[in-house]
Amino acid sequence: MGSGSESVPENDLFEGAPLLAALAGKAGSGRLGFHMPGHQRGKGMWAPFERFLREAGPAMDLTELPGLDSLMAPEGCLRDAQERMARLYGTSAAFFLINGASVGLMAAVLAMNAPGKTLWLPADAHVSLHHAMVLSGGRPAYAPVRTDPVWGVSLGVDARAWERMLDGGADGDLAVTVHPGYHGVGAPLDRLAASLKKRPGTAWLVDEAHGAHLPFTGVGPKSALTYVPDALVHGTHKTLGSLTQTALLHCVNPAWSGRLGEALRLLQSSSPSYMLMASLEAMGRYIETEGREKLQEMASLASETAQGIRDIGGYRLFQDEADAGETDPCKITFSAAELGLSGHDLAGILRERYEIDVEMDTDFYVLCMLTIGHGSGDVRRLLSALRQIARDRAGSASVKPASVKSAPDSLIRQSAAVTVERTPREVFFSEREAVGLTQARGRLAAGAVAVYPPGTPLIFPGQRLNGGDIERLVEIRGKGGVLTGLLSGGRIQVCRE
Repeated sequence: MGSGSESVPENDLFEGAPLLAALAGKAGSGRLGFHMPGHQRGKGMWAPFERFLREAGPAMDLTELPGLDSLMAPEGCLRDAQERMARLYGTSAAFFLINGASVGLMAAVLAMNAPGKTLWLPADAHVSLHHAMVLSGGRPAYAPVRTDPVWGVSLGVDARAWERMLDGGADGDLAVTVHPGYHGVGAPLDRLAASLKKRPGTAWLVDEAHGAHLPFTGVGPKSALTYVPDALVHGTHKTLGSLTQTALLHCVNPAWSGRLGEALRLLQSSSPSYMLMASLEAMGRYIETEGREKLQEMASLASETAQGIRDIGGYRLFQDEADAGETDPCKITFSAAELGLSGHDLAGILRERYEIDVEMDTDFYVLCMLTIGHGSGDVRRLLSALRQIARDRAGSASVKPASVKSAPDSLIRQSAAVTVERTPREVFFSEREAVGLTQARGRLAAGAVAVYPPGTPLIFPGQRLNGGDIERLVEIRGKGGVLTGLLSGGRIQVCRE
């Protein structure tokens, strides 16, 4: 080819377009990710779709032309695609989501939680559920969760506290279960389901955003679909092969189908992306054809990865130390503190020296995800890097165990009881002002403040802020943590009283 066809450096090609330049730097490299999305640069997609996506590109970005149906009123190919997905998962209906699992949770709460009625949920529930109560007008009742004292990881809702809360509440119409949590810890579904059977007038919604693969792997926690909730949400892009921002809202109890569909029509875009919807259908076809075997291989690779980390020595695994019940083997949380490395240090070395990116890193640990897009070569590359890091640390006479021997208190907020003085809707429509964090002590929080990832609030809407809350936010912000809900300059919105 002539010199005119030579590639243009990315920095020059996307001059004046910082987002595109940043994406080009990541997408065009030989990096390896143990994070979302699950398709891992297309490797976990259904091959015919991946090829179509590559070849057609922007030509796939179409509108509701004749023959392409409408997500707002599906009667043709979209209706057929959603019905096929429902059969795959064994549910009454499956709604395609193009605004992530969050919109599915918000639509379900809007449909199932009446104004003024109590919504029971664990304190480690995703922030989107708090946003949903702004729409529904529901009153939150938070069940405390158990938290590992060393790792600072939520171990799921405290089943006894949950049972007491339901026994003492008469006006609740919706209960929410998170299963599994962000780190793969399963909820005590046997006890939760039994407690809800005593309340036939209470609907049950399960946030299974991190478990779209569970019905097919055969290992780890069972899918909550086994327990027949009224509705359930899957974030398919997290571990399966659909594009980022796709998810499914399953209607298990057909009595809720109309209400759920109506709520989605209120909240989802009326101009949905056909690329996103097609990727959902392709994900389902992959599972139907060969994906079940691939998902079982994924679970096996995850177990091999964990064992490989153990065999290296110097690393500690959350799943070996925590009293967590069943955990998803595809979420691997481990620490290099004994090698003198914080989680941030380890993630930085993997990123800079080995071009390996992790899902999450904290002072104490890193979290790696195994997904449908990973293969045995990816695992070998990760283990080789971890092995070399351990060798390098062992050969240094100056190495001392990291000063951080456990997760800081800033990540253990969920274990405490949560009391709020106003509902999320009342807070949202209240008069508010922005103040610096040090001026917020004793004030009423005007919204949720959450660490991303995983998106579970440290501060709840309507919560009275105390000194510990402020110190926690200052600490996380000082360490570069991503806090959603704060304004520029670290200010926080509080209610005028």
